[in-house]
Amino acid sequence: MPHEPMLIAFDPEGLSSHFSLGPQGWPLSWPWRPWPSELKIITDEQGRLVFRTDERSFTFGPIRTRWNDPRKPQYEFVPEAGDVVSFTREMSRLPWPTPFEISWLGGASPKWKRLVYYRLRWNKSSGSVLEVLWRSEYWFYRRSGWADTWQNRLVRVRIRVSRAEKAVRLGSRSA
Repeated sequence: MPHEPMLIAFDPEGLSSHFSLGPQGWPLSWPWRPWPSELKIITDEQGRLVFRTDERSFTFGPIRTRWNDPRKPQYEFVPEAGDVVSFTREMSRLPWPTPFEISWLGGASPKWKRLVYYRLRWNKSSGSVLEVLWRSEYWFYRRSGWADTWQNRLVRVRIRVSRAEKAVRLGSRSA
């Protein structure tokens, strides 16, 4: 999928943050409370965008453009040299029938549904990995086939820190 430009619009209240990858936006806010973790966006001394969740952080890369809206700052950024960014879509193989679904506003109602997962995987040359997973539904209509509902929900954020970064953090705590 196209991944230029990369943009984050961050809501400090955690309600409407989103990550744009090319023309498509993906929520960075948890859909239900209580949230499993708090997500934060900060900038470091070198002008790079850093994503934090709980005790872990992940550096995206240098900021190209910054919009300083006090309610919802936005950042356009690029990956650092050596980073490998992939964005994939996986469809579930197991659809389920919806025989009792009715469209109250008229029109066709879906006959089948299935889940689809979108995964952002960002590997740093240092060995750190960021994995973000979103879930949506595809609905099957008799006349037109499968259609994406674009009900993307944030499912999981996982950061694996490299061994070198763990050693630096442990060394700085003991000093």
